[in-house]
Amino acid sequence: MARKDPELCAEFRKYVEDWRKKNRDNIQQYHDYHEFVLGSQWEDDEEQLLKNYNKIPLQFNKLAPLMNHMLGEQRMNTPNLQAVPDEDIINENDIHIRQALIKEISLDSKARVVYQIAFQQAAIGGFGAYRIGTEYVSNKSFDQIPVILPIRDATRCFWDVGAETPNKTDGMHGGLYTRMSRRLFRKKYGRSVEASIPPTVTETEEDSFASFEWSAEDSITIGECYKRTFVNSTIYELSNGEVVDNDTFQSLEKMKVKKDSFDFFPEEEIAEEEDENAPIEMTEEEKENELKENKEDYNEYLIHNGMPVTVVRKRKVTSYKIKHYKWAGDYILDETDFPSQQIPIIFVDQNSFWNKQGQQVCRPFVKDARDAQRFINYLGTQIAYLIKISRYDQFMASSANVKSPKTQLVWKNPTVQQGALIYDLDKEGGSKPEQLRPPELPTSLLQQYERACNDIQTTTGIYNAKTGDQGNEISGAAIDARTRQGSYNTYIVFDAINRAITVGGEIINEMIPHLYDTQRKVTLELPDIGRKPVILNEQVDEYGSLVVNDMKKR
Repeated sequence: MARKDPELCAEFRKYVEDWRKKNRDNIQQYHDYHEFVLGSQWEDDEEQLLKNYNKIPLQFNKLAPLMNHMLGEQRMNTPNLQAVPDEDIINENDIHIRQALIKEISLDSKARVVYQIAFQQAAIGGFGAYRIGTEYVSNKSFDQIPVILPIRDATRCFWDVGAETPNKTDGMHGGLYTRMSRRLFRKKYGRSVEASIPPTVTETEEDSFASFEWSAEDSITIGECYKRTFVNSTIYELSNGEVVDNDTFQSLEKMKVKKDSFDFFPEEEIAEEEDENAPIEMTEEEKENELKENKEDYNEYLIHNGMPVTVVRKRKVTSYKIKHYKWAGDYILDETDFPSQQIPIIFVDQNSFWNKQGQQVCRPFVKDARDAQRFINYLGTQIAYLIKISRYDQFMASSANVKSPKTQLVWKNPTVQQGALIYDLDKEGGSKPEQLRPPELPTSLLQQYERACNDIQTTTGIYNAKTGDQGNEISGAAIDARTRQGSYNTYIVFDAINRAITVGGEIINEMIPHLYDTQRKVTLELPDIGRKPVILNEQVDEYGSLVVNDMKKR
């Protein structure tokens, strides 16, 4: 049920506008380079100027094939998530089940496609993004699973400008926004809510780039924001070496045991023979009074995994809690808890630096090759223009040389071949037609064209040998060395997506204990076994102290 909260919605819009204002250049660059590499490489004014001089703006795109080469290499070698256990995890079966579960989540989410989209965004535009979310197993189930989702346009995401990690998952907020038609909005959220969000009028502000239309005549912008808050908690180290959080600690059963006694278990769990001479059993009230009066004669124990333990030490810790909000206009459309401590909108940083103003500057992979590509287009256009205006006459002759009809017939049709090419004498009986040399292109233009093509290779580090073309290398060792040289340069963008995949795996690993907290049957691909039904969190005893395939462990 949508609820109105103008202050909170205004706070979310300010998050978006602050991010757009401080990253205006990166956002503009993202779209410019996607258009340049995958679309048109001519500016409108340049194209019009060339047309005014009767030149055809030609495009010789060398960057798109280079990017296709990198994208193809990444698609052939897209990594998958893999769980690596901590040193204190000794149950190998739980490790294999957790690994198989994470792999199943990746396959169900079509994670390979998601990573490929984010890789392309980062390589071409300087940065990319993808997200981790949740969804129900089916329309008839209450069980949820983690999903890895693509983001079509990374510039429609926003993050906390104060985030420190490269993938910005440690920020205090983050999210994205999308457009929805008003017709669909009415069906999902009600006509009254839709009518309460009128079209916004873009006003002239100090920075008009940051603010934009949050609603229009035919559509409404829906935002999603993940907001992180601090939560103070306590962790406890138990005498068996286990460390538990406050929630687990509070759920442990407590018991009093008399000193110098080996009876660590409640009386109802021990089967004893009846003794006629045994003292009469005390009531619960009498037991409580006994404990209070003789407190120093008893030790207090906690029952953890069926065994008595004590608290060795404890300390205060700070954790985080994330709320997921969906909003439009001044209405909060949905509000849920997100089962992780990290913002699940993952920033994929291809390669960036911070300028002296403290702003992040993202660098597309082909940034240094753009000018060389433009130079190639200029040279190719000029060469084509020279060919276009070149004459194809083979001889220079006076009008007297081709005066007679018979001679004109031969000279006007160059396809006519005969033993001799006849001509008419002029009055003085002197000059005859002079043969012309075919038009030649200036060698300087061809040399510059070759130089520009080499500049693209040196600026990207992708040489002919790496793309499979014949280069100037002779031996196989030389070819391998040039290929490795190109791999060093492209390793940066491959490592960027791998780091982002790792962070996404960490978030999914944090989500699993929250989403898979009950007994559930799933089908997993297990090593050396194949696909097999597995029961997660299966209790094998009536007390629940022994659990097989325990996914609740953090």
